[in-house]
Amino acid sequence: MFKRVLTLFLCLFFPTRWIAGILNSLGHNVHKDSKLGFNFLWINDKLSLEKGAILGKFNLIRVDSIFLKSNANIGNLNRLNGPIKFYLDESSGIGNYNSISRSSTKGVTYSTSYLKIGKYSKITTKHQIDCTRSIYIDEYSILAGSHTQLWTHGFMHATEGIERIRIDGEIVIGNNVYIGSRCTFQPGVFVSSGITIGANSCVSKSLLKKGMYVSQPLRYIDTDLSSVRQKLNKVEGFETLNEVYEKTLPPEATEFRKDL
Repeated sequence: MFKRVLTLFLCLFFPTRWIAGILNSLGHNVHKDSKLGFNFLWINDKLSLEKGAILGKFNLIRVDSIFLKSNANIGNLNRLNGPIKFYLDESSGIGNYNSISRSSTKGVTYSTSYLKIGKYSKITTKHQIDCTRSIYIDEYSILAGSHTQLWTHGFMHATEGIERIRIDGEIVIGNNVYIGSRCTFQPGVFVSSGITIGANSCVSKSLLKKGMYVSQPLRYIDTDLSSVRQKLNKVEGFETLNEVYEKTLPPEATEFRKDL
């Protein structure tokens, strides 16, 4: 607790050049040539800023850890909240006014969640990202425009009565992927390398073939819970408030999904 409170106080009121040494003595890793703005920063584990990394100002950050490799950056006025481990590779970035969150309520989330952004990849501005499960964005990809939503959990309701189940799934995005404004990603989706997704698209299944994809026509989906249970793997070994099933990724996603 002392480490978290002192880190919060230092990052809220003092410039990097004054506090880098103190932060490092607390177990963080802040390079003297990085830049750390005035932020509300509540870090459960570790803050790491390599040479040239920039953590902007007026961000509301309450997460497990943040690792910014050389020349990576997080902009201004972002809200990063929940038990998430952030890892931004060399020259990658998160822009301004983004909301990235995960519930810390016992029984809602389980295991470790990562948000990993590869070299030269970018999340631009005013996007909403749910990290109930991990999200991996590989190199040279961009979440462009604004107001795209990435969801790693959702619910399926019975056609009658109170019954419902939750469906979780990681999102993995490969190299050289361009995602237009106002797209919505559903849980358990893999986007292979070399793909462009047009604005206002709903991505509900994995995309494996290179090229451009645009919004799909309205279609019917079977919502019978018994058939859904047969298709998905039930999450067991954790105490969860809902009955949770996982939507697994295709084998092609394996090379991009690597826990740190």
